[in-house]
Amino acid sequence: MVKMVSVGILVAILAGGILWGQKDEFYRIITLPTPEMIPFEVSGLDVLRDGRIVAATRKGEVWVLEGAYEEPPNQLKFKKIAQALHEPLGLIQYGDSLYLSQRTELTRLRDHDGDDRIDSYLTVSNEWGVTGNYHEYAYGPIVDREGNFWITLNVSIGRRTTSTHAWRGWAVKITPKGRLIPVATGMRSPSGIGANAQGEVFYTDQQGNWVATCTLHYLEEGAFYGNPKGLESCDLPGSPVQCLEQIPSGLTMVEAIKELPSLRLPAVWFPYRKMGRSSTDLVCDQTGGRFGPFQGQFFVGDFTNALISRVFLEKVGGRYQGACFPFKMGFQSAVVRLVFGSDGSLFVGETNRGWNSRGARSY
Repeated sequence: MVKMVSVGILVAILAGGILWGQKDEFYRIITLPTPEMIPFEVSGLDVLRDGRIVAATRKGEVWVLEGAYEEPPNQLKFKKIAQALHEPLGLIQYGDSLYLSQRTELTRLRDHDGDDRIDSYLTVSNEWGVTGNYHEYAYGPIVDREGNFWITLNVSIGRRTTSTHAWRGWAVKITPKGRLIPVATGMRSPSGIGANAQGEVFYTDQQGNWVATCTLHYLEEGAFYGNPKGLESCDLPGSPVQCLEQIPSGLTMVEAIKELPSLRLPAVWFPYRKMGRSSTDLVCDQTGGRFGPFQGQFFVGDFTNALISRVFLEKVGGRYQGACFPFKMGFQSAVVRLVFGSDGSLFVGETNRGWNSRGARSY
């Protein structure tokens, strides 16, 4: 059996079959109780090399969970190892450290003496703009095969308190030495970033201005994905995207790519409402069949509908295309972060963050 666990609420989903009509029997949600009186709003999630789960929360704490694989989870233990962070929205173990994206920087967390307490908080890069606007989230990181950290950055929506908004609406990568390299733009709210089995990087975007419905994109250097807000940074040093004099109006997407050579269509469109309204994290199944017959496919969360979809991709004529399938609904809060556990379980981190989801709980 394989578990699927949701944190924040933490939940486990047990796998053993694939029939859509019987999915509730074979993929069961197991809720892991979280510490009382603590708003455990999970915003980052990873698995440590020893199999334990590490979770960041929206309020800026990092916790290690022991006993998360037990069923029932009666011996679950939580230990806070870091605090005072600024709304981290991603978390990954790499080398001897944890790395997470705060609003203003990519941060390295190190436990020097092995006591499960973070001793140093080190800035890796803070080269993107933050104006004080509420919508300026930073998602990630993930690490590619060259050791670069990839992060996606929201555009501002509404009033800015300063004019420092470099690289909003962009995907960037940060070298091991801390140099920021802008990769592509045209994003609105790219809440999910992940890699396939070949190490190629993808992201999800959320429906809204210039994004008709939620999408999954393959990240290409110099690409433009349709939201013009990010073009405000295209004339900055290092930009691989050519500035556009104007965005064509009244054209279909297929017609627009003929006028804009840098414009890229999604690999997948998620049908609005049916497949979600605000796509979040994506994770590639590399469990070797322990989670079912989905090796190499993506699982994608959704905030508003509190669900998980499955995505199959193929490359045709050098371009990715694919299809999405309903996988699992009924989570108690918005699905924000996903990670496969060491036993093939899919762990799910949840928080409504003050917005609405079909889940009735705040976290």
